[in-house]
Amino acid sequence: MHQFENIIALELGVYSKLSLYRGKLDIFYKNRIFGPSVSDFKSANSFIKKESIKEIKYKYQLGAYTNALDEMYESKGIKINHASILCFNTKKDELQEIVCEGKELEKFKNDFKTLCNDYHIKNKQQLL
Repeated sequence: MHQFENIIALELGVYSKLSLYRGKLDIFYKNRIFGPSVSDFKSANSFIKKESIKEIKYKYQLGAYTNALDEMYESKGIKINHASILCFNTKKDELQEIVCEGKELEKFKNDFKTLCNDYHIKNKQQLL
C-alpha cells in the first residue's frame, strides 16, 4: 500500500485566524500508521543536511501548516502528528524525505506560533 493512497486534499490553502498567516500545502492525506499527515514537495541540487538552516526552515514550514490544519479542523477532532518534506535531488535523481513528527513537530509548531506573535508585535499588528 502506498502512503499517499488516502488523499484528503491536494494544494490545500491553509490559514490561521489566531496567528494571522496563510499558505498552501501540497498534500494532506491519511497515513495508515500516523493518521492525518501533510507533505510538501521541493527540489534541490544537493542533499539537505541534517540540522542545516534549510532543513530547519522546512520544519518551521511544516509547523506552520500543521498549526493551521489543527486550528481549521479542531471541531472535527483532527490533529496532525506527522509531516514531511519530499525533496527531489535534481543532480542525483534521488528523493530525500525530511520527517517531522511527535515532540519535534510540537516544538516547531510552538516555535512558529511564537515567531508569528513576535512579528505581529514588532509590526504593531493586533492579534485576534
